[in-house]
Amino acid sequence: MDFGAMAVPAVFAALGTGFGILWLKLYFHYKGQFQEYIAYIKTQEKNTWLFPELFFIGFGFMDMCRWNLDTQFCRKRSLLFAELKGADNARSYCYMNFGAEFTYALTFMPFGFLISAIARDGAIALLTLLLTGALVFYLEYDLSDKVEKRREEIITDFPHILSKIALLVNAGVPLWETLGKVTEGGNGILYQELKATLLEIRNGTPEYEAMRNLADRCGIAEIRKFSTIIIQNIKKGSSEMASSLIELSGAVWQERTSHVRQLGEKASAKLLLPIIIIFGGIMILVLVPILSKM
Repeated sequence: MDFGAMAVPAVFAALGTGFGILWLKLYFHYKGQFQEYIAYIKTQEKNTWLFPELFFIGFGFMDMCRWNLDTQFCRKRSLLFAELKGADNARSYCYMNFGAEFTYALTFMPFGFLISAIARDGAIALLTLLLTGALVFYLEYDLSDKVEKRREEIITDFPHILSKIALLVNAGVPLWETLGKVTEGGNGILYQELKATLLEIRNGTPEYEAMRNLADRCGIAEIRKFSTIIIQNIKKGSSEMASSLIELSGAVWQERTSHVRQLGEKASAKLLLPIIIIFGGIMILVLVPILSKM
């Protein structure tokens, strides 16, 4: 009797059973809870996460483990969501994203381990772990990718917008009137963020706080410098705002030139990998027949 061959399916069966019991416990204990999050996802974020009906599993697991959203890792994730969804919604989105990840992991692993035990094939268990890890990684990557694309668009538009602002302010046009003129007809992300800032001010938010919110939502160092100049002007009444904006505009254009060069270098590096893979494949096709005849 091959005890080694019997032990492997038994281990997978035990893992599948353990995860299955945990899933059932979460299902019956937390079913019907967290409906405000689930309803929100179904109506507002239905294209972001799959199977939100089961997310009470992940939320329940977080509740059972007393998952802490104040750790350094969670705070970093919240900062990314703050750029995409606003500071007020960042914590909730971070919570929902972790809930999705735990739901997928806790749902797929029991099935994978049990099927692996029944089929007596460890490859199925390995494939389950890889697919689960890939799905969780995709959610994390998708978040970072969306933030990166958003920042790229802001960086692209900012030099043009800042040049117009500096020109109008230097000509004596009041700052908030300038922002209104500059954002007219613009549909890009930065245009929308500036419009949101003006709307905040009209709704009673202090001007310095609205500018600070703008910097937090954009997450770009150049926008933060721009906001700092405006805030200093609001608090201290600096007469040098126009010259500061002109100086910043020149620096931003220089940084944009450097940024475009870096993007070109990254694109070249990305093109190099497929070339290496293709070359390797050609070498294999050429060498294998030669070596097989030796």
